[in-house]
Amino acid sequence: MNNLRLINETVVSSNVSVIDITNVFNEDFDVYYVTVTDESDGTSGNNLSGRFIDEFGRVMTGSDYKYAMNIGKSESSFQELASNSADKMLVQFGTGNDSAIGGTGGYNYIYNPYNRNRYTHVYGIHPAMSGSNGRMYNKIAQLGLSNRITGFRILGDDGDITNCTVTTYGVRADT
Repeated sequence: MNNLRLINETVVSSNVSVIDITNVFNEDFDVYYVTVTDESDGTSGNNLSGRFIDEFGRVMTGSDYKYAMNIGKSESSFQELASNSADKMLVQFGTGNDSAIGGTGGYNYIYNPYNRNRYTHVYGIHPAMSGSNGRMYNKIAQLGLSNRITGFRILGDDGDITNCTVTTYGVRADT
């Protein structure tokens, strides 16, 4: 039996500064799988960062995010970035691209967003290119508030997002 349940698919086909995915987290699932594919933006290296949206429709913009990432670089050593008080989850949903392969998007697991008694955690991974050099981003993030989260926002840090598909699945633990 398939353990992924499609909840939402949002296709962007024109310039937008943010993508709001609302009312996708609920009491039915504790774990969600989010993909961002076919991303392009016309801007070299446009990072796709993220913020959560609470049950009242408020975008969580305070310095309550924590993140850490490890960037594997094909041409040099790994790079590590981290913050204990950020206003967003940096590069959580992918990065634009300055090479011919197009945008890379990302793959994320989001844990306990709807549970008011737990913090919301995210684990993500995405490949990228910088010129002819490959990259691999491994990321973790946390919203340090135990709010009931029902959605998320993707924002282009360096410009508009021109095209992409955002797909949200609930992950079932069937026994």
